[in-house]
Amino acid sequence: MRITGELRNRTDDIWRTILNHPFPASLCRGDLPVEKFTRYLLQDYGYLLGALQNFCLLASRTDNENILLDLVALIGEEAEGEISDYQNFIAQLGFTLDDARTVEPFATRRKYLDFLLTVSAERPFAEGLTATLPCFWSYLEIAEYYREELMKAPDSPFRRWMEAYLGEEYHALVDRLRRLVEIASDGHPFEPLLEVFREASLWELRYWDEAWEETR
Repeated sequence: MRITGELRNRTDDIWRTILNHPFPASLCRGDLPVEKFTRYLLQDYGYLLGALQNFCLLASRTDNENILLDLVALIGEEAEGEISDYQNFIAQLGFTLDDARTVEPFATRRKYLDFLLTVSAERPFAEGLTATLPCFWSYLEIAEYYREELMKAPDSPFRRWMEAYLGEEYHALVDRLRRLVEIASDGHPFEPLLEVFREASLWELRYWDEAWEETR
């Protein structure tokens, strides 16, 4: 996938920092305290709901029937898959969805979602869709990067949570989103795509930064 591959290559400095960030590293090693993981999980549930709203906005903006159908299917799969997993883990940890809905959002979470919604509403469709990719793709890369450590880590809620990102279904979801970006971006100027991809990647890094600071 030429366009998305080039976007990833041109932002490797940011992605390397994400991959070596202390929060996902600690999470995958299994030495992140459960209460800190719980705080992050409750926070991230709200982010995922916002991300789904952003996908719905994007779906309303495309004139390409095939992209529309694929995007709507992806929204449904994400709601049934990752969102459902989050709900199950929240319950296993002894919390409710009301706890997740009412948690005070990170400043980074608010600003990240504002960025995504603004790009989706005000810029070309291809750029809005491209901005969604770092979130989903980076979790796949994190899981792959720490695969060996993850397999050696003691059984825990966050080990089971991270293992989901190594599954075939999640790989397929990321590949599907990358293909949609490739189709939507065909013939579109590359530099604006790189701009939003880089900014979204930076928001991913800032999100990890705030999660780490909040849990230290």
